[in-house]
Amino acid sequence: MKYSMEELVPIVASLTEVYTSKESTSVTYEQARQLMEAVVYCIHQWEEDFTKNDRKWIQNHRLSAEEAYRIGREKLIQKVKKTQAAYNKMADDFRAYGNENYYDTVTKAIPGFFKYYNVDFAPQSTIITLDYPTICPITDSSGIDAVAQYVEYITYEQRFMGKLPSGYVCDILSEFQTDYR
Repeated sequence: MKYSMEELVPIVASLTEVYTSKESTSVTYEQARQLMEAVVYCIHQWEEDFTKNDRKWIQNHRLSAEEAYRIGREKLIQKVKKTQAAYNKMADDFRAYGNENYYDTVTKAIPGFFKYYNVDFAPQSTIITLDYPTICPITDSSGIDAVAQYVEYITYEQRFMGKLPSGYVCDILSEFQTDYR
């Protein structure tokens, strides 16, 4: 769904008021751009799950940009909750097998993401670098979309490696790369 600037600017203006606590209507160009990206990111979340039938309905029943933004924002909040629940479940039995980067990324960076992620002002920001490589690279996602994929891939890896004896996993890692730790 395409929305014009005239439809998006009032949403950004409302976010600006919240961002500045109604003390100012002026923000830097960079901040205005970030807020516009936040609005577009939320609208994209709303559009993301549509099937062809949904798209036909939408063409005949156009939602306002404000409605699409609100629905998308709510979807983001639900995605954050779902991803955090998946992370918490995986973290209960997490094993880093002596790999410091793996340990730091999963036990420090991901919780940091959940602590500092801002659905309102920067939902498009991934915040963390996702340094530990996963089975599939995460290249076309950002924000909670990237972190949700990352948690999913780490969960798959943990499930797979959890089926093997810990010593065996460490031996294989050492054979592959002696300084894997």
